[in-house]
Amino acid sequence: MYSKYFGKRPTSTFTMPGGGAAPPVDSRWQLEGKMTLRTALRIFGLDKTPNRATLLARMRVLMLEHHPDRGGEQRIAAAIGAAYNYLKAS
Repeated sequence: MYSKYFGKRPTSTFTMPGGGAAPPVDSRWQLEGKMTLRTALRIFGLDKTPNRATLLARMRVLMLEHHPDRGGEQRIAAAIGAAYNYLKAS
């Protein structure tokens, strides 16, 4: 999906060739230690630091997909929140 506001939709849900589901462990969501700019950009699927509107739009899309109240995992939602707070502060 493409949006004029923030480019290609970031997502971690995809299917493997042959129709099977993707493996549950995705390096994009692994958060070890302290949050860094590189890690935050990887979580949001970005190459450079976004402006506030892009950051908010990405966070909303990711949280709608990965929020625990909608069937997502708590560790992924926590990683998205930490990355958002880090990028918002920088």
